[in-house]
Amino acid sequence: MRLDGARGRSAIARGVELARCAAPTIRGRSAYTVLGFAGYGIASSVVGVVAALLDLSLAERLVIVFGPPFAFLVTVMLATRRAGYERIVFYEVTSAAFALTGAVAACAGVRVGSVLDLVAVGIGYFLVFGRLGCFRVACCYGRPVRTRLGVRYWHAHVAVGFPELWRGRAILPVQLVEAAATLVLATVAMVLAFGDAGDGAAAYVVGYSVVRFSLEPLRGDRDRRYRRGLSEAQQMAVLSAATAAMLHPRAWTIAGAVLIALAVAVVVATHRGAAAQLLCAPHIHEVGDRHARMSRGHCEVTSAGLSISLHTLPDGRTDFVWSREAGLPERVARRLATLVDPEADVILGRIPNLVHVVSAPGPHLVQDA
Repeated sequence: MRLDGARGRSAIARGVELARCAAPTIRGRSAYTVLGFAGYGIASSVVGVVAALLDLSLAERLVIVFGPPFAFLVTVMLATRRAGYERIVFYEVTSAAFALTGAVAACAGVRVGSVLDLVAVGIGYFLVFGRLGCFRVACCYGRPVRTRLGVRYWHAHVAVGFPELWRGRAILPVQLVEAAATLVLATVAMVLAFGDAGDGAAAYVVGYSVVRFSLEPLRGDRDRRYRRGLSEAQQMAVLSAATAAMLHPRAWTIAGAVLIALAVAVVVATHRGAAAQLLCAPHIHEVGDRHARMSRGHCEVTSAGLSISLHTLPDGRTDFVWSREAGLPERVARRLATLVDPEADVILGRIPNLVHVVSAPGPHLVQDA
């Protein structure tokens, strides 16, 4: 996309300001940690005010205050022990918080719906700050975009885990999109908490499920687990929406669950296609890693069946030859090449499902195979 004149200068300025907000630390401390504590404090304050306005009992307030943090600690501890490293997955923590708090509220004989409404409000406002922290430290990041409005992560972010492959490229700030959507959902849940018990929690759960399911294809972080084309978060979104629709049946909860079910059908039906397999985030990073470490004359095959061989052209440029027996459509090959190396030239070979990815722009010196 080309931006000219005042419009272009304005876009560049916004992009620069966005990048300045993405420092991984705040006064020497991890921005994720600082914003996480800020989010917990603000969420607790909002929940406390709403609980007072709703005249919740002491028992109900105690369940709300201690249930979610306890679920967070236990879930993270178990996930870390299972993975062998610290692993914090928001959807796992949220599901545990709702399940544990709801169970404790039921056992205590208090109003489960009202308790869950405020749990949803607290989780929502906490997540807003959590995603701002993700944006600053470059986790849960999006994919490269062809616009100057994306955020650019540099050496400081690479040092804490951002991939070298995308250093300095415009990245879709998907964390900010999710933060904005979550802010709206948390506010809606807070308003609904003053109505029928359970409406606020159901609205938040179904709404967030739709948002998260929709945003997953825009995510670019490499550590994503897929099954039948569905990421781990999308699978949990399906279960969350279905659970909300069953436990709190309303026209809008059922509609949300049906909407996600239809989306699931589409994803599952197309997950064996070339685009779904070659353009998923883990595979993009896998191709980038192989490009970075390959030696001339060698051939490697990726997990999606993409064969890659490396050759050097007479002018010194690098020619990566891609081929795939299961099919390598031109559109998919060009998109994958752009995500791996935006400056590369993609040249189709005479042999079907074979392309040359030349590492630098310029005259096309590769003859058709």
